[in-house]
Amino acid sequence: MQVYCTRPRGREQPPHINHVEEDYLNNGKIQQRYCSTCGMPLIIKNRYVALSEKGQGGFGRTFVALDLDSPGETLAQKRYRILKLLHPNTQLSPAALQLVERLFKEEAEVLEELRHNQIPRLYAFFELSVAAYPQSYIQDNQNFTNNEQKLFYLVQEYIQGQDLEKELLHLRSQENRNFSETEILEVLSEILGILKFIHANPKKPLIHRDIKPSNIVRNGRDKQLYLIDFGAVKQVVQVVEEGADSSETVIISPGFSPPEQVHGKTVTFTSDLYSLAASCVCLLTGANPHSFDIPFNLEKWKVSANISPKLTKVLNKMLEPDPKNRYQSADEVLTTLRREGIIEVEKSKDKIIWWWGLLGITGLGLLLTLIWLLISELQKPPLPALSAEYFTRGEKSLLTPDIPQNVKNNVNCQDAFAKKDAGMKDFGAQKYQSAEKNFEEAIQLFKKGLQSNPKTCYVDPETVIFWNNAKANNSSKAPLTIATVIPIDGKQEELRKFSEQLLRGVAHQQGNFNQVNIHQVNNSTNNSTPGLNGRLMEVVIARDNNNQEISQRVAKHIINNQIPGDTRFKGRNILAIVGNFTSKAILAGAEEYHGKIVAVSPSSTAVRQFQKTPDSDYEYKLSKYVFRIAPNDAIAAKDLSRYIKGKISQNPTNNSEKITIFFKSGEIYSKSLKESLAKKFDANDLMFCDLSQTIIRDCRNLLQNASFLMLSLGIGDANLVFSALQISKVPSLGGDALYSDDKITADSDENLNENLANKANNLVLAIPFDVEFAPQFFKEESKQLWGTQRVGWRTAATYDALQVIIDGLQRQGNNPTRQGLYDVLSSESSPFQSSGATGAIEFDNQSDRLVKPEDDDRLGVLVQVRDSKCKPEDKDDGAKYRFCPI
Repeated sequence: MQVYCTRPRGREQPPHINHVEEDYLNNGKIQQRYCSTCGMPLIIKNRYVALSEKGQGGFGRTFVALDLDSPGETLAQKRYRILKLLHPNTQLSPAALQLVERLFKEEAEVLEELRHNQIPRLYAFFELSVAAYPQSYIQDNQNFTNNEQKLFYLVQEYIQGQDLEKELLHLRSQENRNFSETEILEVLSEILGILKFIHANPKKPLIHRDIKPSNIVRNGRDKQLYLIDFGAVKQVVQVVEEGADSSETVIISPGFSPPEQVHGKTVTFTSDLYSLAASCVCLLTGANPHSFDIPFNLEKWKVSANISPKLTKVLNKMLEPDPKNRYQSADEVLTTLRREGIIEVEKSKDKIIWWWGLLGITGLGLLLTLIWLLISELQKPPLPALSAEYFTRGEKSLLTPDIPQNVKNNVNCQDAFAKKDAGMKDFGAQKYQSAEKNFEEAIQLFKKGLQSNPKTCYVDPETVIFWNNAKANNSSKAPLTIATVIPIDGKQEELRKFSEQLLRGVAHQQGNFNQVNIHQVNNSTNNSTPGLNGRLMEVVIARDNNNQEISQRVAKHIINNQIPGDTRFKGRNILAIVGNFTSKAILAGAEEYHGKIVAVSPSSTAVRQFQKTPDSDYEYKLSKYVFRIAPNDAIAAKDLSRYIKGKISQNPTNNSEKITIFFKSGEIYSKSLKESLAKKFDANDLMFCDLSQTIIRDCRNLLQNASFLMLSLGIGDANLVFSALQISKVPSLGGDALYSDDKITADSDENLNENLANKANNLVLAIPFDVEFAPQFFKEESKQLWGTQRVGWRTAATYDALQVIIDGLQRQGNNPTRQGLYDVLSSESSPFQSSGATGAIEFDNQSDRLVKPEDDDRLGVLVQVRDSKCKPEDKDDGAKYRFCPI
């Protein structure tokens, strides 16, 4: 069998083609083979064998590969896949190579979630380290680390068929014609449907950037059109090669790329519409659109195409040189095509009912409408149940399923995790007394490890919660049950760290509730017996992966008191929820919470807005059953605008208020903060870069006349922040999502954070609260529990979220209920008040934190990133950077 080597090579070098006996590739007998020229493994990941080279470009190579692990007894029965190799054009530094890895994973994860029946499915993405090329073959643009070459691969569905470029050539050679209007309308309808889907992708709206006939494939089996080559590899390399020559990094297909893309300007959804229309012109005329001087002459091409004036008008509007003059969405094009009668309007059930009503059969029409709506609702598939892996009370770990790498050199910490593991086994076997003992010993070992070396050990908050849960289940009285929902997803280190911070607040407050705590003298929950009349608290930990669908499914389980795989939990009642963490996750969960259970979110800050306005399409319809500890983004915007105006007033020679705002329209938090800040300034002083639709390098020009850069970005956007700070020379600001003042655990991503810290020096952030202003008792208890007072605002806010729930339950007496808790927290006749780590807690009539004038210096705080001590008298804690209150 002929097998291609996939190692990157020079453009002029011929491919390395090898012969491999089929016996080496059979199931159960796979034996690695190596390239006879360069020694590269030929069986990638012991699974994929490249049989032919499909194409190459500035960003990598594409192969047709055989999947040895696919169904089939013989090689002839195995499935073909597309194997894409990422191969940057330029020599990358170690830091840039690390950035490639992160971006590659992020882009691939987005593609992995693109499930559409006309988009090739992404099966796998991975990196591969192989021995370096022999010295005599090394090219200038190879990337090596420690004599190893790091390569990046995507594996996608292989569409057996012909692309439209080849289809056009066939029509011209065999039938002496181009595409007809009917055939073009089929292309338009199908591809516009795909664009509508990818442009509205909830995780990350995508722009294809390279639509052309050769990237539209007709499946040979069902004749459906597929949009291929989404360019994840291209976009990753383009971001990393920011400093490279623009001709190397801009994705351009002459004749099909719109003017803004050719000139390196901002690319939007309308850019894809332009490329689709240009593709239609090519298919209609048999010529490259460039030959007709498109888009600056939109008359010449019509002579060579035999189509109706109506369709010509639509295509020309899609081809306008100025993006603002084009249709703004795929849906708008489809609506126009239907309205003009160019494509047939679908006859739907609701149209039929509407006509019946028009004919005067109003009563019957109304009845049929109600029946149809009822049937539609009943036919909605129920949300699928989640597995046991999303929940725990103490039988398994969601936070540290594996021992963290940074603790493996600390004997005490290793022993602590072993004890935690023993405790979890006992808890799962309902041996609560033994579990309590093991968890308690684990905590003591964590503290010893922390004392010996704070950089290689920390006190695991999940273990502290499990210890309290074992204690509650070992009590003679039935426990009070609360749930907390954390964003951890097993992939992103950032979400794991934030989850730790949240669990510290829960563990701290649960521990106070389950025992008489002498420090809690100012707290109304203090009494002479632990818990509520002797009933201790247990906490169910759930994870939502910071994903809206999973958040909704988790909410269903909690509301129904159904914890998968936990038969012992049957008959118990979850009274309230601490969570969710992000504004987008809790919005989805709140659809289920409303009217059924109270959730107190420590960290959601998006401004509630129940309808769009003429000036803005922003809305955030959050149920009043969700109470929030952190002040909303309007407070952050007020603080930031005051800071900006103060800086301007201090510098009379520069009276410019020009602010460039980087944001993501597809993310609720990002859009909320951007909208809140925009209200504080004149529209003429604002410039926007929507990173849901474009990349940072396209927005460089917006910084030329700016006096300030506002990074309205959120969780998971560290790379975007880093890239923005690299190109910005003006004072930069951001919101609470960029704050990560965690002095407790060693950072597993130190290189990126150190680079970010170097670039972010003097970055000003608006955060809800700073622990420096917390009561002394909270600081002392934090030091006892975690070895430091600097636990971060999220821990303090989570502590207060559970404090609110405890107070609300206690005010109901010995038999608290879910609805009773809501009634207490929302009462107008007896307004709820509590006190915690962030100070006095009250809620407004929207269930948001009430911020009074006297709270101005405490709720809503500005901090500045510094690479030195905040105050001369501060101890040197060895931190690379600090967040210092302004």
